[in-house]
Parts: sequence; C-alpha cells; structure tokens
Amino acid sequence: MMSPSMRRFYVYAIVLGIAFILIFVPLVIPMLSREADYSVFNTEWNGTSSFYGTYAAEHAISRPLTPSDDVYMNAVLTSLTKLDVEPSCSMLLMLGPSKGYMDDELSYLDSFVRNGGVVILADDFGNGNEVLSHLGVSERFSGELLVDLSFEKAGTFPVTYQGTLGDMTLLLNHPSSIINATDPLITSSPLAFHDVNENGVLDENESAGTRTIVSQVSVGDGMLYLVSDPSIFINDMVGRYDNERFAFELLARAEGDTVRSLYVDEAHFSKDEAFRVVDVVIATTSERLFQAAVIALLAFIVLYELRIPALVGGALRSATTRIFGVQEKVEKGLSKKELVEELHRRHPEWDINALYTFFSRFRTR
Repeated sequence: MMSPSMRRFYVYAIVLGIAFILIFVPLVIPMLSREADYSVFNTEWNGTSSFYGTYAAEHAISRPLTPSDDVYMNAVLTSLTKLDVEPSCSMLLMLGPSKGYMDDELSYLDSFVRNGGVVILADDFGNGNEVLSHLGVSERFSGELLVDLSFEKAGTFPVTYQGTLGDMTLLLNHPSSIINATDPLITSSPLAFHDVNENGVLDENESAGTRTIVSQVSVGDGMLYLVSDPSIFINDMVGRYDNERFAFELLARAEGDTVRSLYVDEAHFSKDEAFRVVDVVIATTSERLFQAAVIALLAFIVLYELRIPALVGGALRSATTRIFGVQEKVEKGLSKKELVEELHRRHPEWDINALYTFFSRFRTR
C-alpha cells in the first residue's frame, strides 16, 4: 500500500505538471502548432523558416512569446484584425492560404491596402481568389496546374526567367498561373499550358502560351503583388536557382522608398484535430486572472513543503516574546524546579526541601 508521503509526492507532481502546461506551453506554440505548409515556424522542407529566419535576423525581428500574443515575431497567429499597424508603413505576406477568411478580415484587408498598405499574396490552389474577389480586382489565380516544356526533372517543375525584376531564373514547384493580369512581372515560356486533366500531356482542349507567374496591381493608395507559386519560398526550394534572390528583391520592390515593416499571415493554414487542443490552451492561458491563480497555488505548495509558514510563525512568536515579554512557560506550564522556587519566593517561610518532596509525588518536568 502506498505511503502517505509517496501519495503526496504523486499528487504534487500531477499538480505541478498541469500548472507547467497551462503556464509555459504558449512559450513553444510556434513549434507545437506550426507544421503547416508555408509556415515561417516550420523548419521542415515544406516550411518557410529559412527564408523568414534570414529576413527576421536582418531586421531584428525577435522577442519572447507571451500567452496573450496575437502577433509574434511579426507573424499573425489568430486573426488579421489583430494586426494594429499603420498601413502606409507596413506590408503583409500571405503564403498559400488554405483556410477561409472571415468577413471582418476581408474588410480589414480592403482597408489596409486602400490606405497605403502592401500585400504580397502567393497562392496556387488555395483561398487567394477569395481575397482578390473582395478587393474587386480582375486578377485571379487559375487554380489549374501549370506545365512548361522549360523545366527541371519534369514539366511540373518549370524554369522561368522572363520578367522585369532583373536577370534571374526561378525554379517552380507545381505552380498555377495568374489570369487577367494587367501588369505581369514574371512570365513562363511560350510553351506552358494548363494541364486540366493533369496527365502531363498537351491535349487538344489545352493550349500552350505564355502565362503570368508574378504580377502587380494597384488598389487604392496601396499595392498588391501576386505570385502563383508559394513553393518558391519553402525551405526545399528557396535555395534553388535565384529563388531566394527573387524573394528578397520582391520584398524590396514592395517596400519601395518607404520604410515598411513586414508581417506574415500565419492564421490561415488548415489544422488537424491535434492542433485544436493547442488553441484551447492558448485561449485559456490568455486569462491573466487564471494564470495568476495557478502561480499562487504553486507558490503556496512550494512554501508549505519548505515549512516556510511554520518557520515564519516561529519567528513571529519569538519576536512577540522578545517585544512584549510573553513567556512560553505560561503556555507550556512550569517545571518542578520553577514551581518550587516560585512558591518559595512567595512564601519564604515554607521549607524548600519539603516542597521538593511534596512535588516529587507528581509527574512534572
């Protein structure tokens, strides 16, 4: 049978474990909750940590994560409406959004761009057109796989080099294209086509021609840049050909002559059930009162186990005795010697030996 001390140990271990999770889990939220494609916190081949890590280091974007953060390292973790910035001094990077946008977020984006903000939207088969439709522009992502006879390994890895962003060659990875582009910046070769049935062959109902890969469009006082392949930015692709150079030159073009802070949309990646648990932890621990209560409970347990209350109580009693002359022997009772001496002091005529003999019959200290 478990001893009381071991039972207490296990109870305290469980309490401390739960408290640790509730308080400190948000410190590692990027590692726990970001395994999605294109996430700047994803260090695997399909993440964009390499590209963004370089940018963040060059622009000193780094700070501790707190439980109530909606924006961490300039990455929006919850809703775009939490991004409280001046549009004319900001640019927003949106990579492969696979999760839909709320109406208030679309309204925020519209206001952001029209008031001088810059949006870089890189998408192929996600929800990018939802944003374009709300902004009222004619450009759309085709949503169809682009195959080019100028390729590496296979037609789904087109190599493109035609454009106005300088002499550079890009390697794409299963891209789409931009249709209705009014101001193309980079285009495919004339041998590219939309492989509608994805059989890798140019069929009779499919036509070859130059397709737009990167374009720009003015919206109000701001600017919108479109990239039809977010894979250019991922860890496995950004170091190939001139992809990294393109990424940083595109950001430099977007910034222009104005100093702008770059923000990243991390709120629109689809998540599985495992990550919803993390969301609950974030929502719960964001309550300051709850967190303070957990910390107070931990402090009480530690102090109790260290016998701090007993030590403090003893020190207070000792101080009280010294200051106010309170005698502990009043509480504990007099010893036989003290009792005999006290009685003899009060009655000196009594025989002290007789008193000792009398009290020796009783159990005293």
